[in-house]
Amino acid sequence: MSTVDQLGNHHRPRGGAAAGQFAAKGQTPPETSLSEQQWPYPTTEFDDGARAFVDEDGENQTCACGNDSFTNDWVAADASGRISPDSQGSADPCEHTVCPSCGLVYLNEDLFGAAETPARPIARFDLSDPRFREALKAYEVSVYGA
Repeated sequence: MSTVDQLGNHHRPRGGAAAGQFAAKGQTPPETSLSEQQWPYPTTEFDDGARAFVDEDGENQTCACGNDSFTNDWVAADASGRISPDSQGSADPCEHTVCPSCGLVYLNEDLFGAAETPARPIARFDLSDPRFREALKAYEVSVYGA
């Protein structure tokens, strides 16, 4: 079940990091839980059963909507969820990946293990929001020259 904050963003509760979970990766856990996350773009509801799958070799990710990273490449976002070309190819487990076809947001850490356990989205950005659309277009121009 999600909650809605005063800005109208939908949030899903999520368990905290296990003790030492990030130590082996030289990372620290996020400062706030994702249920407290203030997303940079408006969010909308999504199906609790939605999951992303990653091929065994890790090269192709398939979103719950059916889009895969070979068809309509996924978009990198920083730890705050802001779409950023600087996060492209990031190995930071605290950063995010966004499906540009449906707006589902996945935590990188969850995708890293999605070949064994499908990744659950943590938010869905509103594709019709002008700020999201501008960020997506800027990302595509920066990364693809489109």
